[in-house]
Amino acid sequence: MKYLLGIGFVISQKYKKDPVVRIHIDDLFLDELTLVDCPNYSKLWKRDHNIWIYQRAYATYSMRHSYVSHRESNLAIPPFNLFDTARGDQFPKNFKLYEIDESQLLDKKQLRIQIENSDSNYTNGFMTKTTLLNFCAFLLPINFLKFFTKDGEDMREQFNTAIVDNAYRLCNLFHDEHWITEHNVKNEIGYLLLNGNLVFGESAPHKLLDRMEGFPFAIKHFWNGKVVDPYYIGGSGNLTVDLITRAKSGVVTFDTYDSEFIQLQKQNQILHKGGFFISEKFFSMAHKNMFDKYLQNENL
Repeated sequence: MKYLLGIGFVISQKYKKDPVVRIHIDDLFLDELTLVDCPNYSKLWKRDHNIWIYQRAYATYSMRHSYVSHRESNLAIPPFNLFDTARGDQFPKNFKLYEIDESQLLDKKQLRIQIENSDSNYTNGFMTKTTLLNFCAFLLPINFLKFFTKDGEDMREQFNTAIVDNAYRLCNLFHDEHWITEHNVKNEIGYLLLNGNLVFGESAPHKLLDRMEGFPFAIKHFWNGKVVDPYYIGGSGNLTVDLITRAKSGVVTFDTYDSEFIQLQKQNQILHKGGFFISEKFFSMAHKNMFDKYLQNENL
């Protein structure tokens, strides 16, 4: 099995020097990059409600400050921007893509990005200028790229079996909600589509993680061992993302911390629960033909 790893950076603030990053899977070296031209995505990016997942009762998606789904199709759902620089959104314009063999990932623990970025005007305890990075990464088996395309629903069962915990079934997350029976989705795996934001309840343990994209993007990022917001990373150090080999399928993904987030949803510690966290932007990227090179290779 082949995997696709995508690494993206935005230089959100530049002082003088070009940062250098070295990419590893555990101790396996993959590549070294000098970040010279890493712009933010610049175009207005609108949600496409014609994508199949928006038309299913088992999927819930954000309207920025509230959540809706196709089961509420009687509502007048306005156009929604997945990305808009006017509200300060950041997302890499370009991703460096790596095709990785399964043997290089099995039982590995971390994606590790070694960053050299000691670039600031720090003097006598004061600093007013520095170089800051926004980091974004995704990882998935190449054959599951199809799940995010127009024909993706055809492989939904295969995707769920390989990647999604059965505890994301809607009957486990919701109790006595009439729509589960009305739409006959009681035993369906639910999806909560994310677009760079997830709102936690007042007593939730870690609001720092509220900026999430969902699978196949990384959920948690660690900077020198501590959980970090990956949007404004300054200085030199190691940025890591945990990997997990899924017991039921042997598929390797970024850790999605299922037991933790299932429990938070059941306890209503997330503003709106709905299932497995999955990325709206990645659906859109697939529909924009960004991965056709890999989808068309029958040997993968």
